Amino acid sequence: MRKGPFFAFSLLAVSLLLVCRTAGAVQAGQPAPRFALDDTCGRPVSIAALKGQVVILNFFAVWCPPCDKEISILNRLYGKYKSRGVEVLGVTNDTLKEVKDHEARRPVDYPVLIDTKSTAHILYDVLPIPVTFLIGRDGVIAGKFIGPPDAKALEGDVVRLLQ
Repeated sequence: MRKGPFFAFSLLAVSLLLVCRTAGAVQAGQPAPRFALDDTCGRPVSIAALKGQVVILNFFAVWCPPCDKEISILNRLYGKYKSRGVEVLGVTNDTLKEVKDHEARRPVDYPVLIDTKSTAHILYDVLPIPVTFLIGRDGVIAGKFIGPPDAKALEGDVVRLLQ
C-alpha cells in the first residue's frame, strides 16, 4: 500500500505532538503550577494558598471506574493525615451537577474543585485520567501517579513528606 505526503505529514505532526507533550509535562522536582478553582460549594481554592501543607492533587472524572477506586484511598488518607497538614483535592472537568450526583452515590470527604474550562488540567498536562500529583510543603511536585495509586506507596510518600 502506497502512503502519500498527507500520511507522512500526519505521522510527523502526531510524533511532534507526543514529543512536545512529554517534554512539557509536569514532573517531580518542578514547582507545582498555580491555579484557583471553585469547590462544589462555590468557594475559591488556590493551590498557592496551600503552600506549607502536603497536597495530594487528584485529577478524576465521575464516569471513570478507576477514579472511583481511588476515592476510598483518598478519603482514608484525608481523614488520617488532615490534622497533620495534608490536604487532598479532587479536580474534575465534569459539571457541578454531575459531581453532586456522583457524590450522592459515592461520598467524597475532601474538597472537589470544578474545572469545566480545563484550566488546571492543561497546566498539569493531564491526560489520561486518573492522575495524582503529590506536592511537598515547599510547593514542589514530589511525585506523580498515573492511574490509581498504590495505597501503601502513596501513604509512604505522604509520611516521608510530613517528616
